[in-house]
Amino acid sequence: MTLGWAAALAAVVTAYIRVFGGSIGAAQHFIGPMAKQHRMFTLTVATLAAIGETLAGAPSRAIRIGLAVIVAGSIVTAIRRTRRIFAEINAR
Repeated sequence: MTLGWAAALAAVVTAYIRVFGGSIGAAQHFIGPMAKQHRMFTLTVATLAAIGETLAGAPSRAIRIGLAVIVAGSIVTAIRRTRRIFAEINAR
């Protein structure tokens, strides 16, 4: 459950950074590596893998792995977006 909350919070933070950049006059960057479309793809793949795990009677790991990838990727995305906003504002 903690990974789910962390993934949701990381998604909100990346969106907030993008909107904040726009509010201070920078372009709104939709760069990744874990932008919304990438998070949705990762979660879809993890869900399909979880179905396969259940049908095979295997231990449940896919959702946790998918959420961990989303959290890590979202942190990198937030850092990249923040750096790009700072660079754009400083270039003025």
